[in-house]
Amino acid sequence: MCCCDRLLGLRFSDWLAMCLEDHFRYDGIACFPWRTQDGDLYALPSIDASTVKPLRDVHGNRPQPPDAAFQQYRELERLLEQEHQ
Repeated sequence: MCCCDRLLGLRFSDWLAMCLEDHFRYDGIACFPWRTQDGDLYALPSIDASTVKPLRDVHGNRPQPPDAAFQQYRELERLLEQEHQ
């Protein structure tokens, strides 16, 4: 059983098609690895790549761990951010 079947109920081919669609539409693939308590991969759900933006440090580079390098925005957060600008 593929790890993506556990939570999404998808076949691997359907999961791969979702990832490829994000790649060709948004030029990026976003997946969030869900791990077990032992650190093994449990599931790899695909996230809508249009809701993820890269973060930069004060020098304009990708932040080094443990700082976050990406942030997921949802539609409500986008609307609130637009109102404050």
